[in-house]
Order: sequence, then structure tokens, then C-alpha cells
Amino acid sequence: MYIAANLTPNSIKLLKEKLSPKYTKVFYHHMTIAYNPNEEIFNKYKNLIGEEIDLQVFASCHDNRAHAVLIDTDKSENEYPHITLSCIEDENAFYSNTMLKNKSNFGNVYIKLKGIVTLND
Repeated sequence: MYIAANLTPNSIKLLKEKLSPKYTKVFYHHMTIAYNPNEEIFNKYKNLIGEEIDLQVFASCHDNRAHAVLIDTDKSENEYPHITLSCIEDENAFYSNTMLKNKSNFGNVYIKLKGIVTLND
């Protein structure tokens, strides 16, 4: 189970217009707020479920396996709140966490997005 901010259709369109995918496996759909949350973390975010929140992109990052944007927010348990944009075929979106820890190829970019908070299996 995970709690996420799923991008609105307009935000997906805007993000794709501003930043084309670098790899063939394309995502552009959510920022994870909490993955497998315990009761305390779930309770921290449960009142946001169904709400629209602002997501401020402030940087783009990529390496030879994935491409993601960093989000300036206090609504995530991730060390580096982000949206995975794309990755190579034999990689998964979770790899973006590793890439961001390695601080690969950062570039400043500023985009205001919106997301709907959802609870997912």
C-alpha cells in the first residue's frame, strides 16, 4: 500500500511539454507520499486523501538509467520527494530513489503542478 499525489491531467500535459522523457519506459504520473506506511505515518496523511495539493518542481535529475524531477514539499516521507519521468526498459521507477541519493546530473527547472492524494494497493 502507498499514499501518492497523482498528477492531474493538466499537470501531466504541462510536465511532458516542459521535459521530454529521456528513456523508453515512461511514467509522469505520481509523487509517492508514503510507501507501506505504518499507522502513525498513515494517520499523518489520511486527511489529505481525495484532496488536491500543489507540487512545486525545482530540479530535474537523470543518469544513464532514469530521469526524475524533484518536488519541494513537506507532504512526503521520501528523503527526496520526486516524480519519476522515465527509465530504461529493464529498470523500475523505484530506482529514482537511488539515482537521487547519488546526486546525478541536476538542473534547475521550475514548474507548478497539482496532484490528487490517493491511497493505492
